[in-house]
Amino acid sequence: MRDGFAEISVRDTGSGIPEAIQSRIFDPFFTTKPHGTGLGLSIVYAIMQAHGGKVEVRSIKQGPLRGDAAEPAGTRILLSLPLSAAFPTEVLAPDERG
Repeated sequence: MRDGFAEISVRDTGSGIPEAIQSRIFDPFFTTKPHGTGLGLSIVYAIMQAHGGKVEVRSIKQGPLRGDAAEPAGTRILLSLPLSAAFPTEVLAPDERG
């Protein structure tokens, strides 16, 4: 956990994301599925950037040993958002049109 950030971590136990495509997973319309638009992760990335946040992806094909057990394969997505506003907010005057 990083000071000043709220973090959400999501993990699956699938086969992981192949290294050859990891750099493309946030590209609009990129997908490996026969159905779908390939917009999900690109939208997540854009929203996080707009709010001063970050998205980190860690894909594990076959986990390294941790103690007595190997870390299971899968993908972990970490969303980090600043606890304070990343950008100054504007105070809007009430509508004076009457």
